[in-house]
Amino acid sequence: MNEIKPPKSGSPNRFIDCQEAIETKLRSIVNEAVEAGWGDKETLAAVVEVAENLLLGEETNYDVLRQIRRMT
Repeated sequence: MNEIKPPKSGSPNRFIDCQEAIETKLRSIVNEAVEAGWGDKETLAAVVEVAENLLLGEETNYDVLRQIRRMT
């Protein structure tokens, strides 16, 4: 499997570049799940849910760290 390419320096399309960089690995995960018996739509929905949960966790961690810094 290919490695994920690093960001292009100064690219105005950084978000799109990131999507393209992770697409191959993400497709591989979805294909593996489908081969294991999961449906393609339920797998993609699960990927979205997991990604949202990771993002919410990151935001929560950032908020907690910011509050801790205010207290010190």
